[in-house]
Amino acid sequence: ENEGDSGSNNNVPILALMGRFFPFDPENGIPFATSTLVIKESQNRNHAVDDGDGGTGLNVWDGALLLARYLEKKSQIVEGKRILELGGGCGLVGIAAAILGAKHVIITDLSYALP
Repeated sequence: ENEGDSGSNNNVPILALMGRFFPFDPENGIPFATSTLVIKESQNRNHAVDDGDGGTGLNVWDGALLLARYLEKKSQIVEGKRILELGGGCGLVGIAAAILGAKHVIITDLSYALP
């Protein structure tokens, strides 16, 4: 149903992706380039209560895993470059860029997701 339909329920999400589709092990990490990346994720409960978004910046998303793998295959994209990752959350893509030879990496996010 579309949002404008008279029978629609506003509490039902339009799109929901359940679970993770790409392998990620937060305890042992993932093999990446010549090393192993260990990226911790958690839910910031205070932020989840305050803003209702569940602390999304503290999760490793499939999109970050895919982009990191893409850069691993095409490292010339980041080699020797300055990288600015906006909304980096756990920082997987920025860390991957640094491992792959980026000259300088800045990772940003909302204050609740920063160390």
